[in-house]
Amino acid sequence: MLRFRKFKEKGDVLMNIHDIAKLAGVSVSTVSKVMNGKDKDISEKTKQLDTIKQAIIGNINDLSAISEENAASNQEVSANITNIAESIDEMNAATGHVNNISEELAQLMEYFK
Repeated sequence: MLRFRKFKEKGDVLMNIHDIAKLAGVSVSTVSKVMNGKDKDISEKTKQLDTIKQAIIGNINDLSAISEENAASNQEVSANITNIAESIDEMNAATGHVNNISEELAQLMEYFK
């Protein structure tokens, strides 16, 4: 049975009765009967559509959760890349400093030869 939530939570896909009817390919009254347990006059094939619809909604929610996880992962990767770029800049600056010291030492060695 589909449960409606009063407040939307992050990652939830809220649907109204019209959306469900359209998704299942049945009338709004059929969806209403199924939701209210008054489905004895509804064919077995139509009842199976409710099961299929539940699976689709579950998959949509799963995809939404995966999308959120991917977005978080992408943010983490971006932050790591930024940190790596900063480290490379620091190493480049340090290498330049070491190079300057090396040149000064080479000049001093030439002076004392």
